[in-house]
Amino acid sequence: MVWIYDFLAELCSLIISSCCDDTVFVHYSCISHKLKAEIREGIFQNVSCLFSEQNTDSKNCVITLRQLQQEDLNEQLCTELNNYVEYLNSRSDVFSMIGLVQVLDEGLKDLLSEKIREYQSDSFSVVLNTNRESTGVGLLPRCSCLWERSHRLSHSYNRLDNFMFNLLLMENSILGELIDKHIFLKNEMFPDFRNRGQIKIGASPLRQERHFVFEYFERDNVQLVQVDYDNKAFFKDNELIWKKIILSAEKHCDIVVF
Repeated sequence: MVWIYDFLAELCSLIISSCCDDTVFVHYSCISHKLKAEIREGIFQNVSCLFSEQNTDSKNCVITLRQLQQEDLNEQLCTELNNYVEYLNSRSDVFSMIGLVQVLDEGLKDLLSEKIREYQSDSFSVVLNTNRESTGVGLLPRCSCLWERSHRLSHSYNRLDNFMFNLLLMENSILGELIDKHIFLKNEMFPDFRNRGQIKIGASPLRQERHFVFEYFERDNVQLVQVDYDNKAFFKDNELIWKKIILSAEKHCDIVVF
């Protein structure tokens, strides 16, 4: 259901607009375990359907975060979330709002994994929320790959999305006119990857000599340059490229870089 992502976008927008400077996120990354527990307890008391209780004995009860399913995204959850955020906003409790973002990010992990599988059937994705224009933020499921750098983004202490592991947050104020998309490559593009667990890249210089010359000239006391290409070399270049592609195939390369 889209409303949960619209709600998250509104919450993220509220947090970002409430922060006078980026040091708020740096300070949040340094809060004590005690305060973290208090924030989690506050969320449990106000939005209990995000958690499950398990009695270990007659006196002790273990509270754990649940993985949300479609049927859990009901009117009760919507009402409790909105009421709690309204309460936190009235108290300017930004830390608890960030904590709520983290809880929802964690609780939506399974649903976001399903969304990624849906996106993979298409050539690209669109944002999860429908209110990007009004909130100024877009949400995408955070994807990863086996060859990405370890601890990616862990150094970005001054950004809200440093505390989100399953959602990717995009701010219009940063992206400007750029359009963001997840582009998924089909498995058939790298047929040997599943067995090898690696991408093999072949790199080849195309040639040592240049097939063009620079012609310098002046016009109205301005130095200009013109590049003249040897058109006859195009056929040789195409033939050479094709030979390199054939050789790369024989070497079982997945990508060729010239």
